[in-house]
Amino acid sequence: MVKNILIVIAAFILGGIAVFSFETLGHSVYPIPKDLDTTNYEQFGAYVKTAPLGALLFVLIAQSAGSIVGGAVCGFFGRSRAALLSIIYGILALVMASLNLIMIPHPMWMIIASIALPIPLSVIAGQVASRLVPKPRTATQP
Repeated sequence: MVKNILIVIAAFILGGIAVFSFETLGHSVYPIPKDLDTTNYEQFGAYVKTAPLGALLFVLIAQSAGSIVGGAVCGFFGRSRAALLSIIYGILALVMASLNLIMIPHPMWMIIASIALPIPLSVIAGQVASRLVPKPRTATQP
């Protein structure tokens, strides 16, 4: 039980690092205006309405990468519980995406994608990663 909780926590941390990394890459390609106060959600929401499509896609790619990395961590280390742990992680990723959607207005297509992708991506990544883990060897009988 404790091991499974630690796996989900590790997945959450590593998934968050993936999101941060891709968002940082996105901000280098599509810089945020220097006069934009990113702590003011109304002002940031107004920017999102005029942001380039590529900038919004980077955010969606970042969220998706986080779901894939987190799900893969759950699958790789969770092995027999890969599906369950990946679903739990996917729900956490969905909650984080939903908080972002609540705080900052987004286009409808992004809302739909942000809600639809986290759980399936994390589950698929978890299943693929669990298959990459070598099966434990059993003692052979003479």
